[in-house]
Amino acid sequence: MRPASLGLARLGLLLGSALGSLLVAELAVRAWAPVRSASSLHTLVGAVPEGFYERDPQLRHVPRAHRSFEWAGIESEATVRTNGLGLRGPELVEDPARRVLVVGDSFTFAAQVPEEETAWQLLSGRLTEELGEEVEVLNGGVDHYGCRQGVGWLERLLPEVQPDVVLYNLYLGNDLLDDAQLRARQRERPSGARPRGAAESGPSTPPEPAHAGESTSRLARLGRVSHLAAHALGFARMLRPDPSEIERLHLEVRQLVDPDLRRELLAESGEALRRLDTVCREHRTWCGVALVPPAYLVHTERLPATLRLAGMEGEAPDGADLVADVERALPPRLARLDLGPGLREVASSEQLYFTFDPHWSPAGHARVAEVLTPFLAAALEEAGSPPRSR
Repeated sequence: MRPASLGLARLGLLLGSALGSLLVAELAVRAWAPVRSASSLHTLVGAVPEGFYERDPQLRHVPRAHRSFEWAGIESEATVRTNGLGLRGPELVEDPARRVLVVGDSFTFAAQVPEEETAWQLLSGRLTEELGEEVEVLNGGVDHYGCRQGVGWLERLLPEVQPDVVLYNLYLGNDLLDDAQLRARQRERPSGARPRGAAESGPSTPPEPAHAGESTSRLARLGRVSHLAAHALGFARMLRPDPSEIERLHLEVRQLVDPDLRRELLAESGEALRRLDTVCREHRTWCGVALVPPAYLVHTERLPATLRLAGMEGEAPDGADLVADVERALPPRLARLDLGPGLREVASSEQLYFTFDPHWSPAGHARVAEVLTPFLAAALEEAGSPPRSR
């Protein structure tokens, strides 16, 4: 055989062996770790695909109506859909006996958890059983919303939804930061300089909702082996976090121990909470606020590592001062419930938050539904007849 022919034969053998190995690996991974969908599997924890949100001049972004995608990460998978109002879940029930609207950020939206396992769907069943009449609970959460955006979103939804009760979920991790940073961005001068006051709170631009990168989306669509490769890329990114993420984490932890920072942040968020009270009074709707703690204040064994990453070793925050200051900032008419004690009560025996993803696990959602049931049942009793029938 001539040298050229021999070289081609060897090349063909190598290519055939490589393709055969990939095929065997693909079949093995399909059997060992089946993945429901590849469309959004591009990082360790998953992300919302590009196009799910649209730009909004007041709120920066809002969910598009009638969209769906598959959330897929190493810890969870879920089908996510929006209805005609952009709310996660099915279309509204035509004439429910009672209706609750829950508004908040990504903890409320809960893309990481199947729709039927979210606290809000579980609450619907629990409240229906508790009150003996149908209670519809709507998910009005939006990723990366602070209080100002959440209240603005609520104002748009109230005329369409006409709930008996509104529950606003305030995430103690970064909602206050999001408010201050949003205002800082809106006040920026043409030169890019930040205004005095908001400058020290952190980056001037709040993070955009995470979107799937085109290259990693293509990688994920190739097969199960490439799914694992996409996870590996995401894990590598986690091992080398972006400096801006570290900065945000530092501020998130610092607000627990720095009263001056809390005062500065609550100047912005307090305005939004007062607006929430005004909106609820104008619409004659009962409103309450649930305070959502970050994972490291519930699973406290995670706190030392969080403090090291944030560059705040030696501190010992428990969140009590932040909770107290937020509650003082709430208008008296707004009912409030700190979810922390109810979550910590069972945290030693149940994993209420995912390990890599900072949000509630299905067990966390189940516990939140359990804790909120008496609070919302009393609210529905107090609210009286539905505004839709007034």
